[in-house]
Amino acid sequence: MEKNILQIRLFGELTLSYGENICTSHGSRSKKPWTLIAYLIANRTRSVTQGELIELLWEEDESANPSNTLKTLLHRARALLEGLGLPEGIGLIRYTGGTCAWNCDFPCEVDTEAFDRLFRKASDSALPDEERVGLCTEALQLYQDNFLPEFESESWAVPLSAYYRSRFMQLSGDAIDALARLGRHDELCALCRRAIQIDPYEEGLHSALIRGLLAEGHSREALEHYNYVTELYFSAFGISPSDEFKALYQGIAKKVNAPEHSLSSILSGLEEEERPFGCFYCEFEVFKSVYRLEARNAARNGNTLFVCLLSLSAFSGSPLPQKALNRAMGQLSDTIRKSLRTGDVYTRYSVNQFLVMLPNITAENCSRVLERISGAFRRENPKSPAFLRTSLQPMSLPEF
Repeated sequence: MEKNILQIRLFGELTLSYGENICTSHGSRSKKPWTLIAYLIANRTRSVTQGELIELLWEEDESANPSNTLKTLLHRARALLEGLGLPEGIGLIRYTGGTCAWNCDFPCEVDTEAFDRLFRKASDSALPDEERVGLCTEALQLYQDNFLPEFESESWAVPLSAYYRSRFMQLSGDAIDALARLGRHDELCALCRRAIQIDPYEEGLHSALIRGLLAEGHSREALEHYNYVTELYFSAFGISPSDEFKALYQGIAKKVNAPEHSLSSILSGLEEEERPFGCFYCEFEVFKSVYRLEARNAARNGNTLFVCLLSLSAFSGSPLPQKALNRAMGQLSDTIRKSLRTGDVYTRYSVNQFLVMLPNITAENCSRVLERISGAFRRENPKSPAFLRTSLQPMSLPEF
């Protein structure tokens, strides 16, 4: 970039640079002058009326003389921009005839405009994957952060922030697809991680990251990320990921359990990383397999097997607020783990429910176990707003 061109960055903190001189909103205690500057830059293709600026800047305040107050603010904004050291006589903010405008006659480069140009080029589906990845990567590098995050609550900035975030996600998706076709899975994973920082709840990014990790041979890391996303969706939304996402588990399991070079290395991989404590927790997909295995063993050996459902709600029976529910579910999980035998198994079934499998136990003793869990949960969390309901049922045994 040429040194005699004003550089303006709107992704992240508002920053203007000219040569070696920099003006930035970072750390400024005066928000209104920077709001004025940001708004004029974002609307630099048109003149903004005095009334529009007054309504924008003093929406909830009433000034005895708003016109003079605006002129004072314009003076403060111009003073901030003097630090750029522009040629004498050059003003970036023009105020004439009751309207205000950014001086578009002075050459400048704006990161959002460069981003849009690259987006349009990269949107050409006829481009070879290599070229498309290059354009997407160049555009994504400009997107250092969301559009003016310090002004993201301002009504004028909300649609612009959503617009650029949407384009960022589209470029990320296009680049991820192209990188997958090219077999560049390490770059794909890096891009997924970066995009997840911008939108941590986009399931497609997590799915792509898991597939990329599997392609790179990082099956353990893929499993850890799968478990992380499952817990994330429970905690944030009170739901589990989609069936399509859950289907990834089978692919992960195949990779995790792939043949090793020797039996000893296989057994080493099967061992728990930490010393076992309490009963065994597993994902629901694993729980189903354990259930089927235990049912077969029980039917063959004539043993008993019970499945228990533990549900949390408010004392009125209504759902708990999400934050309170997340905390209570964590507390209940700790209670279950400490209250059961090391050979018992439990899993999280839904946003507010755990399933527990109890082999080789009578119905009477099973009821006592649930009473023990309920008592421990209430004793350990006396101020919890959660009410624990339990139910149990004998396992349906297969016929041979």
